[in-house]
Amino acid sequence: MIKRILLALGGTPFSHVAVRRGIELAQAHGASLVAVTILDTRYWQGDLGSFVSASHVAHIAETRLWAAAQQRVDKVVAEFERACAAARVAFETQRPAEQPFDELTKLWRYCDLVVFGLRGLFDYNLVPEPESTIADLIRKGVRPILAVSSEYRPVRRVLVAYSGSTESAKAMKQFVQLRLWPQAQMNIACFGLKPAESDRLLADASSYCQSHGLNPQIEAVEAPARSELLPYARAMDADLIVMGDSFRHVLLRDLLGDTMSNLIRGADRPLFLSH
Repeated sequence: MIKRILLALGGTPFSHVAVRRGIELAQAHGASLVAVTILDTRYWQGDLGSFVSASHVAHIAETRLWAAAQQRVDKVVAEFERACAAARVAFETQRPAEQPFDELTKLWRYCDLVVFGLRGLFDYNLVPEPESTIADLIRKGVRPILAVSSEYRPVRRVLVAYSGSTESAKAMKQFVQLRLWPQAQMNIACFGLKPAESDRLLADASSYCQSHGLNPQIEAVEAPARSELLPYARAMDADLIVMGDSFRHVLLRDLLGDTMSNLIRGADRPLFLSH
């Protein structure tokens, strides 16, 4: 059950999709929305200057970049508030001027789901070190995260990448228990495992889902997830990928694991990420 959803808005195309997705889920589950902007004044007006010379021309360029970033955030916040009002969804907006990710973490304590265009951190230069920023959120326990893609797509088919690890089991269980899209077809796949192991894991995972009233399809994929997960998701036309495996590595180092980093950078469909 979800009753409060947190939206991270950075003024990118991902933010517009996050607004639409958040309202969709809020209407379906009778939830309210909390939006927090992630435009950090220190980075755009301070740290950004370290990448250019302290000339008058550089100062003008920096000021224009900041103004454009503010305008994009203003636009998406106005869109969010209008759309919520039209949909009759309860909402609030938080616009921290500094340390927005600290504020996001504080707000998450009282929310059930975070909707965030994580790929926008890489594609639109919102933070100096995107991987470290995401890793820090994960270390602080911000979960689950619904990472939206740049284009909206209805969720009719879900792919759960399952390895039998504690992390992938947590992600699968959390997705099942939240019942975000209860009518969607669930598919569970194991990647790169020996046949006997994948058969056992798939049978156990399917049994768990069936106990929650779901009837998943299962499949063992010979290739590893690093190379095959996205191509497999595209081939089966999955609208959402559920996984938690690579988050384990984030707890051990500052950067994301290769599989998770590649997935966030290259995914053209939303991701449900937990750990």
